[in-house]
Amino acid sequence: MKVMIVNKFHYVRGGAEKNALQIGELLEKKGHEVMHFSMHHPQNIKYKFSRFFAEYIDFPEEMKKKSLGSKAKVLRRVFYSTDARKKFCEALNFFQPDIIHLHNIHRHLTISIIREAYKRKIPMVWTLHDYQLICPNHVMLSHGNVCERCKHNYLAPILERCIKDSLLPSVVSATERISNDLQGLGKMITTFISPSRFLMNKYLEFGYDKNKFTVISNYYEKPGKSSMPAKDRYFLYLGRLSREKGIPTLCQAAKEAGVKLKIVGNGPLLDDLSGRYKSDKISFLGYKQGKELENLRSGAWFTIVPSECYENNPFSAIESLGDGTPVIGARIGGIPELIQDSKTGFLFESRSVKDLKEKILCAEKMTVKNRREMGSAAILFIKRECSEKGYFTKLMKTYKKTIEEYRR
Repeated sequence: MKVMIVNKFHYVRGGAEKNALQIGELLEKKGHEVMHFSMHHPQNIKYKFSRFFAEYIDFPEEMKKKSLGSKAKVLRRVFYSTDARKKFCEALNFFQPDIIHLHNIHRHLTISIIREAYKRKIPMVWTLHDYQLICPNHVMLSHGNVCERCKHNYLAPILERCIKDSLLPSVVSATERISNDLQGLGKMITTFISPSRFLMNKYLEFGYDKNKFTVISNYYEKPGKSSMPAKDRYFLYLGRLSREKGIPTLCQAAKEAGVKLKIVGNGPLLDDLSGRYKSDKISFLGYKQGKELENLRSGAWFTIVPSECYENNPFSAIESLGDGTPVIGARIGGIPELIQDSKTGFLFESRSVKDLKEKILCAEKMTVKNRREMGSAAILFIKRECSEKGYFTKLMKTYKKTIEEYRR
């Protein structure tokens, strides 16, 4: 099968990029032909077919410019990219895929490429990594609180100014959603893949067709590498340092619990949090990757996922569990689908410093034997629910069903 994988960034920037690249490698390993379509970017992984990529645009930098030309360029690119469609046409002519697998295309690649594929009658599958199609700020948060006002009012983002607390970005994002719906974006996609049941159900609440959805969790390539907790027992956070990720709640809970916490990642709250919480117990290690990251994860007593937004299907939880490192996770979004409470980790009430502190102390008091038993249960869970083999089987079944339905 010839599969074109579409994602606007071609380097590991987040979960969407990780999944898109991961799927490409998996398909090629299984003997299928793969071509990636993306946007040029300074951090992109070197790729043999990058000549087909769309023009790079840095929206924040363009918006800083005072010229009307820069503002117009941004508006044109957000709603419909003629450049992306042109390059996409060249890529389609060259590769002639049997199916297109979309990931994160918002604002940079736009609905223009979907319309081209639909015009050519090429089946499309779209893995949804966030809530962008139903929520303009993509995480269903407004000023730090969970928000679903867009369900009843297209103009809610403008009234709330939920995009960067600014009117213009909110207007642009709200208009993008209206434009996509008016152009029938949902009808042009044959199948939506949702990594969590929670995310799928949110889309159904917003009016999407249940028959178009299938749930396939993200996967871990190498579960079963049993973790070896470090002697200096520590807890670990992996991810972006931003408010919706619950990192301020975690820092306060760890401080009150008096445990050792290592924080891996960067983000807008780094300076503030390191200034308030950095100590001999709480350390900020910055961005890590590769073997160094794996060692930190497998050496942790527990990993903590303290999100305060509708998290989808976090790789940080999946990879920790796959390494045999139990997870303390917030009871919100798709996180509870990954954690069997008191068996592979613990669940706590999102935003609750008190409840998180209690779960941390409960984990801290565990014996090494009980911790290892919990780690072994975590590995078994990932092998059963989030394995590479299981993912590939479900993906191929989805591809074949999508192609069959499209040809009817």
